[in-house]
Amino acid sequence: MEYQIISPYELKELYPFIETHDLEGALCDKYDGDIDPAQLTQALAKDGDDVSLESREQWEREGPWFRRVREECHAVHDAAGILDISGFTRIQVTGPGARYWLSSMTTGKVPSAGRIGLAYFTDEKGRIITEMLVMAEEDGFLLIGAAAAEWHDRDWLAAHLPTDGSVTLTGITEKYCCHLLTGPKAREFLAGITIGDLSSRWLTHQNAEIDGKPCRLARVSFAGELGWEIHTAIDDTPTVYDAVLKAGAPHNLKPIGMFALDSLRLEKGYRGWKSDLLADYNIWDVGLDRFVDTTKEAFIGRDAIMNAGEPIKQFVAMTIEGNACDAPYM
Repeated sequence: MEYQIISPYELKELYPFIETHDLEGALCDKYDGDIDPAQLTQALAKDGDDVSLESREQWEREGPWFRRVREECHAVHDAAGILDISGFTRIQVTGPGARYWLSSMTTGKVPSAGRIGLAYFTDEKGRIITEMLVMAEEDGFLLIGAAAAEWHDRDWLAAHLPTDGSVTLTGITEKYCCHLLTGPKAREFLAGITIGDLSSRWLTHQNAEIDGKPCRLARVSFAGELGWEIHTAIDDTPTVYDAVLKAGAPHNLKPIGMFALDSLRLEKGYRGWKSDLLADYNIWDVGLDRFVDTTKEAFIGRDAIMNAGEPIKQFVAMTIEGNACDAPYM
C-alpha cells in the first residue's frame, strides 16, 4: 500500500472546514498521483503508531493503517461514521424522452419520483458496462456513478442519446458535495438538526435542511448499515458537515475513510464496479437477476441476457484464512 503522511496544512486545502490540529498525523492514500479526499483515513495516528516510511512500504496487510481502519469499522458498527464521497460522478438526465430512454438503457425498472434505484447498463452481449444510482426527480433523473467512471459513463450515455433532442445530459459533478452518514445511531442525532422525515423508507430521497442549509437526504448506505447520503451545494457543505459532527460527537460519531467503507461493503456482500462487476461477466453471472425486468420489451442487451441460459459462473462471498500478506492487487 502506498500511503503518505501529509502535513495538516496541505490537508486543510482538502478539508477547509476541519480544524488544522485535528488533521495532525492523518494518513492519506494517493489516487492517480494526486491526494484524494475520499481516501483520507481520519482515524488519526496516535502515540505508539509507527508511521515511518519503512513501516508503510510493505506487503503485510497489518501496516500502521490497519488498527485505525479497524476502529473506523467498529465505529460504524456500534455508533456512526461519516465519509466524504464528493467525487462521485453526477449526471442529470432531462427532457420529455428521459424516462423512456433511461428504461431502454438499463436492465431494470426506472424508479418513480422520490425513489432511488440501482441501475445496470449492459452492452449488446449482455455484459455489464457500468452501474449507476438513479434518483428520480419530478422533472428528470440524477445519475450517480463511480468517481473514476465519469468520462466512461458519460461517453456511453452520450453515444446512445436519441437524435431527436428529447433527452439532455448535464454534468454537475463539480457543483455538489456528498457525505455518507451511516451507523445504528445516525437517525438518533440527525433528527435533532434536520427538518427532514427520517422515517422515510430505504431507497427514497427528499429535500431537507440541516442547520438552515438546504440539502438532499438519500436513504442509502454502501456500508450496509442504517444511513443517509447528505448531498449539499459546495458553499453549504462546511456548515452542514460541522453541524453533523457536533450533533454526533456525544454519540461517538467518527470520520472514516474509503478503506473502512470497502471493508464494510464486502462484509455486507455489496458489489463494486470494476472490482467485482466487469465486462467479463453478464448480469446472471454476478447474481443480479433481481435487477432485470424480464417484462420490458426492449433494452440494450436484452436478447443476449434472455438467451444466455443457466449461468456457468456464480458470484459468491468467501471468508479466507489468509496469511500476513495479501496477494498483489492486479
